[in-house]
Amino acid sequence: MPFDGTKLRELRIQRGLSHADLALSSGVDSGLIRGAEAGKSVPREPSLQRLARALGCTVEDLHSSAPRRTRDAVDDPPPTRFDGAKLRALRHRRGWSQSDLAERAQLNPRMIRFAELGQSSPRGYCQRQLASALGCAVEELHTERYVSTRPDALVDGLCVSAEDALWIASCGTDEL
Repeated sequence: MPFDGTKLRELRIQRGLSHADLALSSGVDSGLIRGAEAGKSVPREPSLQRLARALGCTVEDLHSSAPRRTRDAVDDPPPTRFDGAKLRALRHRRGWSQSDLAERAQLNPRMIRFAELGQSSPRGYCQRQLASALGCAVEELHTERYVSTRPDALVDGLCVSAEDALWIASCGTDEL
């Protein structure tokens, strides 16, 4: 079963990951990922296993003999990305500070701060920890990759739903 770089690229893009994101979550050098996608190199088995784990698939899915999945808009959900505004809204609904959430999720408070500001995107493990602490599914911390340019509302420059904007407004600016 020969490795297929186009499958690696398809899975990476389908999950909304950049080369750098995949490199960080898998521990595989981004240059190797780029070369593999371009067909210039073939990752060794340990690297393939780390890539597959980071992409949530099997090593066989990265080989050309595996059945090729086609993108079907009806069956596949749209690509998503982590949404710091949703994290912030969920945290505020519980009346928690960033430190409270960090303690409950066993994460660094700075990571939560940067995630809420949209300056970083937590990886899989951190997203699972946050979702567990907040009592929600990881998907609830995500938004569609391509959102409308006309947001429901802007709160401190962050796009949030109208429902969350009303809730945040009801808290008063001192609490934010």
